[in-house]
Amino acid sequence: MQLPPVKKASQEPDLHFPYNMRFGVYFWKLLFLKDELPAASQGQSAQWARGRYLADVLGHCAECHTPRGKLGQLDLGMQWKGAQIGRWLAPDITPQGLAERGWTERDIAAFMKTGIAPQGSAWGEMHTVVALSTSKLADEDSAALVRFMTGDTPVAPRPPVEDASADQKFAAGRQTYLNLCAGCHATGGQGQPHVVVPMAGNSSLRLADPRNLVVSVLDGIPAQVFPGLERMQEMPGFGHELGDAQVAELTNYLRGALRRAAGRCVCASRRSLAPAGLRRTPQANRASRSISGSAGISRRSVFSTCVRCSTISAQAVSASRASSASTMAVCSWCGQAGVPGAS
Repeated sequence: MQLPPVKKASQEPDLHFPYNMRFGVYFWKLLFLKDELPAASQGQSAQWARGRYLADVLGHCAECHTPRGKLGQLDLGMQWKGAQIGRWLAPDITPQGLAERGWTERDIAAFMKTGIAPQGSAWGEMHTVVALSTSKLADEDSAALVRFMTGDTPVAPRPPVEDASADQKFAAGRQTYLNLCAGCHATGGQGQPHVVVPMAGNSSLRLADPRNLVVSVLDGIPAQVFPGLERMQEMPGFGHELGDAQVAELTNYLRGALRRAAGRCVCASRRSLAPAGLRRTPQANRASRSISGSAGISRRSVFSTCVRCSTISAQAVSASRASSASTMAVCSWCGQAGVPGAS
């Protein structure tokens, strides 16, 4: 297929100093450009080697799933360990990370081919990857990619374990779930085939970092179109309806009752969900102010996790303190005192 040429002048670069000094890239390459990325899994088979080529050379999986240093370079010591992309988290997709969230070889193959697996559906940037790339791989290449993601000796997935006391621990969160979520996701989190993904055992609930779950509740997820006739309906955002405490309670209930993870995450230190805390969007902030009655005061919400039990808490701070204030938080569930953190 050919297209007629178009006469169009090249756009002049509009970067400001020092980014317009293109020769500086030469020195960055001397420091950080490598011919080969470290392997994210272990293997020696021809299929594993083919999968490595697909993932590292053609797929560029590390560009999203590997964290970066201060100069924008990939942290090659954390290959595929997960990284923040805007408000979202590209999760850990190492063999160990996938096994922690219950992924099997069959689940990964189905996800890469169709965008849907028992652990949930592809969304955001990953939806684009599946729609335009992995769903179009030949069967042998798809199998090779899965082999590299799991390694020649796959790690056994962790069995599902539910917290039987979550209904009592997080009764308020359960009530919010029944009011807003159960109509689509069902009371037990089973979801609806071809319409809504299940929440029970969902991969986002089993992540140690609850960022993706909190952002999904606040912002929602657009309707998704998958290969074939598969569809998933739009999930509305509830940032304009739920207050900070309600979002935290709902998130805690989902992670405790429906994530089916073996135990709860224990973090090495109290941490916020973003460099300056995961905050609401301006639209959600305005709605929250009207609900809480604090009109006239610009407030932001910071969601953080407990050092001991990973229970999520929410704190509202004024915009004037949002970038500088530090607080000593105490977990409302287990009583663990936190360390100073950004608000």
